[in-house]
Amino acid sequence: MPVSTETSYYLLLADIQGSTRLDAESLARLTDRLARALSELSHRYSGVLALPLRQQYGDEVAALLHHPTHTYAIADGIREAAYPTALRYVVTYGRVGQSTNQIPLLGGPIFKNAQALMQALKRQRAASRWDIGPPFERQLLQALSDMIDALSGNLTNYRRQVWRLLREELSQQDAAARLAKKPQSVSRAASQGNILALTRGERALESVLQQLASVGDRG
Repeated sequence: MPVSTETSYYLLLADIQGSTRLDAESLARLTDRLARALSELSHRYSGVLALPLRQQYGDEVAALLHHPTHTYAIADGIREAAYPTALRYVVTYGRVGQSTNQIPLLGGPIFKNAQALMQALKRQRAASRWDIGPPFERQLLQALSDMIDALSGNLTNYRRQVWRLLREELSQQDAAARLAKKPQSVSRAASQGNILALTRGERALESVLQQLASVGDRG
């Protein structure tokens, strides 16, 4: 069903950094991982997505949502699919320019604003920009996102695996069993990677998004 030009939506616009510099084999693997992830995310979050997730213009992914609750989870899913290629993303709010079910054809103020924010991110070499909610919530979302981006961006592959398991609320012992490692190894990785702070930051960010959705203040 086409989206409406009379309704405001949330837009997540993600850019896969440096994808055009990948060799053909690496690009094919990335494209395959991304296609599977977008299909799975579209199914999981179908209740909040105005349209299924769509890759456009080669290295961009757009998600149009009715409310912001799962915006970070979707961005994180795209980031995980793109890894180890880095991802930058923006989240904004507004209206589309055309009533259509084709994301590349929507246009309008929301996409214009998102593209401007993305260009600013590229100049600043930053990872994310949140442009939703009242000023306090917007600043809080940005601060938490900056912390998450900084901590997760410095993780080794092993610490990243530990992060992914512990954020599912597995115990360190269960995570060690899953990774075929000793519990002391997981504990050391969690400590050195600041993974407790990272997962707390993610939960706090998602709480802010839930609050924005519940009070209906979209900024």
